Amino acid sequence: MPGYPARLFLCACCRVQVLVCRHCDRGQIYCHDECAATTRQSLQREAGRRYQCSRAGRFKHAARTRRWRERQGVLAEKVTHQGSQDTPSDVVLPVIPFTLSPPTTEPCTTATPLSAIAVLTAPTPWRCHWCCAHCVAHVRLGFLRHNREPKPSHGHSP
Repeated sequence: MPGYPARLFLCACCRVQVLVCRHCDRGQIYCHDECAATTRQSLQREAGRRYQCSRAGRFKHAARTRRWRERQGVLAEKVTHQGSQDTPSDVVLPVIPFTLSPPTTEPCTTATPLSAIAVLTAPTPWRCHWCCAHCVAHVRLGFLRHNREPKPSHGHSP
């Protein structure tokens, strides 16, 4: 069963090994699951935080908040500081006792049978994490480099 050339890498977020075939390889550094979306969301949140800390961001945020208050009709209400609680909270949480179970000295009864070990160690076909295509067992660890220009010769031939 022939397969496609592939690249093996560790997901930059969850550190899981990922295999991507040459056709699906677009320089990914995250696995197909939720790592890319989670990381993108976190980077966008960080960029937004940096922008709101800048002078232009503070002014735009103040203007947006002012417009929102006008729409809500709360312009006359002071919003500089939060008010104190009227009554202090005196709630006492109940104590839940925690007991440890004594260690057992009995041998483990869930031993894996030898037939299951043989199935687990059987060679499995390498498949692309994105399109599930079969891949060859010899994989790259780096990116493909497409040189558009030939290497210059230094005037001597081998």
